Amino acid sequence: MSQADVLFTHEEKSNEFMLGETSARTLVGYTGDVKYADKKTRYESGLLKRFFGKVKTGRNTSEFDLKANTVSEVDWANRYVYVYPIANISDPEWHRKRSPMIKERRELVEQRYEVSPPQISFEFSKEPETVNGYSTKRVDIKLNLETTDKKKNAKSLTRITQSLWLSTEVKGYDLYTNFNKALSRKTGVNGYRLGLLGDLLSYYPQDLASIEDDLARVDGYTVKAKFLLEGSYIQTFEDKPPKKTDKVFKDETSVLTRVQEIPSLDSSLFLAPESFARKKIK
Repeated sequence: MSQADVLFTHEEKSNEFMLGETSARTLVGYTGDVKYADKKTRYESGLLKRFFGKVKTGRNTSEFDLKANTVSEVDWANRYVYVYPIANISDPEWHRKRSPMIKERRELVEQRYEVSPPQISFEFSKEPETVNGYSTKRVDIKLNLETTDKKKNAKSLTRITQSLWLSTEVKGYDLYTNFNKALSRKTGVNGYRLGLLGDLLSYYPQDLASIEDDLARVDGYTVKAKFLLEGSYIQTFEDKPPKKTDKVFKDETSVLTRVQEIPSLDSSLFLAPESFARKKIK
């Protein structure tokens, strides 16, 4: 008997610095060979409503195809579909070309700023929590980053807290797990960086060997997630006491609201219209 496809629906609420309140619905679909992700966002702050004359919306859609060895990203605003080889995910030179920084500027940044090694910790709850009918295990992961501006004698502190409520009881969990393992094998990227901790670990470029035992305990599909990004800026060490500014840059909560196991996933939920131009990126 063939394994059914699965479609997950997540509802998100976020409050971001400068953007204000947003709400989003994300659909994530899996077949044996393809992962689809589609996020529709509503920017609901009063400032943006006044500026645009209505609630501004946005959409982000991507497709990972293991059989075709491609990644597709839809640019809904400009009516483009960008397609690139799946192997590029693990190519640092390709990523640098997409976000170029001239050599002189890179050298200036390296001379002026000193980045301390990130500090990461894991706290696993001993008691299960029931969320949306699922028995979940909670884990809180904290990541602290510190950058020193040697020219201004100042310091920037970034604190990230990701809380996850995880369950292995969610339908489609096996398909989700198997796809991420296959994607990891094909790209050579550590599976933890491709899964539910991908956003957090993007701030942690170090080798994962020292925290692999903790990462292995982060097991299950995300029923609920909370992502908190905070920052502090110490203007100068010479002031007594130092001048310090604190900000919350992002406070986001996501909840799994629906899971559908279906014989064949409807790809039209994610595909751009035929009229969109397709552009291959090498």
